[in-house]
Amino acid sequence: GSTLLEWCSPPLVGAMPGTPAGLCPSDADEEVVVSDGGFHAECFSQQAWLGIRGRPGVLSGAYQYEVELKRDCLMRVGWSAASGRRALGTDSCSFAYGGTAMKSSGGGVE
Repeated sequence: GSTLLEWCSPPLVGAMPGTPAGLCPSDADEEVVVSDGGFHAECFSQQAWLGIRGRPGVLSGAYQYEVELKRDCLMRVGWSAASGRRALGTDSCSFAYGGTAMKSSGGGVE
């Protein structure tokens, strides 16, 4: 089965100008397919953690976003620096919450 993710957040305030908010197809792992102008993503792997970044990048201030899972799945949702891996929570440049309601960062969970 596949995982379907829907971007539900309003446009960003304080982010990089000129870029619409949504999921970034050019910054997604190979088995992640982005559609509907960056508002939907589908993943076809059951073997590995895959990722996709949102756009545009936030340069300063605070920001929140919302995604909706359209199917049952095990997924991490979070934040990362541009230099971080898309497999959120596996390095020191990212932070995520997973389908098990655990926080992960730097390869550890709590």
